[in-house]
Amino acid sequence: AATKNYVDANDDVDDADASTTNELNTTLILNTTSLELTDAGGTLTADLSSLQDGTGTDDQNLSEVLTESNDAGAMQIVNLADPTLDQDAATKKYVDDNSGGGIEIVDTDNDTRVRVEETADDDKIRFDIGGIEYFIMDTARISIINTGESVFLGDGAGLNDDLSSNSNTFMGFESGKANVSGTQNVAVGHQSLLANTTGISNVALGKSALVANTTGGSNVAVGSLSMAFNSTGTQNTALGHESMRYMDTGTQNVAIGYQSMHDNETGNYNISIGPLAMFDNFEGSSNIAIGRYALETNYDGSFNTALGESADVDSECLTNATALGYSALVDSDNMVRIGNSSVTSNGGQVAWTAFSDERIKNNIQENIPGIEFIKLLRPVSYNLDVDLQNSLLGLGETPDFANKYAIEEIQFTGFLAQEVEAAAQQISYDFSGIDNSGKVMGLRYAEFVVPLVKAVQEQQEIIDQQDTRITEQDQTIEELRTMVLELAEEVQLLKEK
Repeated sequence: AATKNYVDANDDVDDADASTTNELNTTLILNTTSLELTDAGGTLTADLSSLQDGTGTDDQNLSEVLTESNDAGAMQIVNLADPTLDQDAATKKYVDDNSGGGIEIVDTDNDTRVRVEETADDDKIRFDIGGIEYFIMDTARISIINTGESVFLGDGAGLNDDLSSNSNTFMGFESGKANVSGTQNVAVGHQSLLANTTGISNVALGKSALVANTTGGSNVAVGSLSMAFNSTGTQNTALGHESMRYMDTGTQNVAIGYQSMHDNETGNYNISIGPLAMFDNFEGSSNIAIGRYALETNYDGSFNTALGESADVDSECLTNATALGYSALVDSDNMVRIGNSSVTSNGGQVAWTAFSDERIKNNIQENIPGIEFIKLLRPVSYNLDVDLQNSLLGLGETPDFANKYAIEEIQFTGFLAQEVEAAAQQISYDFSGIDNSGKVMGLRYAEFVVPLVKAVQEQQEIIDQQDTRITEQDQTIEELRTMVLELAEEVQLLKEK
């Protein structure tokens, strides 16, 4: 302010006359604590010692001069950024040229500032907050430093981070707000990873992704509200809007697709791929569902597999059930179903193989009925009713598609399961060819080979017995024939006598 007042009071325009009292100032020199202005009329000196801090090295730029509690009043510089008056411009240029750097904007306690040109030709803008440099603008780059290798962008993002070497990236409103010492986390989106405190190596992309996570680690949540309720669950991957939304403590789950594994809370080791796949699963573990709506009904069942759209179980708590194909439905534990009620052919190059190693069998007995059982069976022909079968299975109405009812045109041959069961019960035969584990009874036709073989064996035994009897009878007949011939000869001899 003192410098400015002096310059303003002694600056005249050159009127080209002979007077030396109103010429332009020709020299402006800072001599220790004095400012010397020299023109044709002589040298004037202004004492600047009151602006020093006592060290004798207080170089000040223009903004600092104007914040030293000195008020220039009506003599203040007009247009500080680009002064229009000669004396204003001269003063600003001198102070800036001797400030040791560029312009600074500083707060009242001198610990928060914006600095330009820290050193000659630095060409950087630096931002200090609370005495620590945090941002550097360098051409098209913004460097964020002194944050423990972390990046925070957004209102409240990383607000409580302890700024140690956490290497976090939080971008978005209140993203990572509660994080204190969690490390190597990446959160992008409104309140993503909001509650995280010490969880490590999480990735949350999307609004409220992993919003409730506190200590869970190594999770990946991509999509709005994905894994929103997870608190301590670890090593989970959720990709899709609201995928695994209600996950809380589960571990090592993978959900891909819109609302995939939506309700899972404590289940572990599950894989669901497809929109709404395994939607209702709550605490079931080690399940695999691939396809839209696949395994949607499962709640707490485990070790189940469903491959195909709407491939499912009919109960929320089945175990070790497998459904393969569109709308394939399993209705019992330890069951495999391939295809739906419209499938007209199942097969492959070779026949199905069943394990039959003697070493895995106990309680071996030869108690299989043969002819007795086979005689009770009634072979029939029939046609199937697709809608009735679906109704009995609990499927209700299913979407129409090409050739859905083609199977109804095929005339099948076989047996009726209820009649086969009755025949077996009639002779107290525990026949494994009857499958009544589900809602619709079935027959394992390959099992009929065993009683048929037994029947053939029994029949052959009867035939062998009959052959023996016939042979004995032939021998007797031959003996009798010989006796008859001998008697006939004797009778003839008697007649001749």
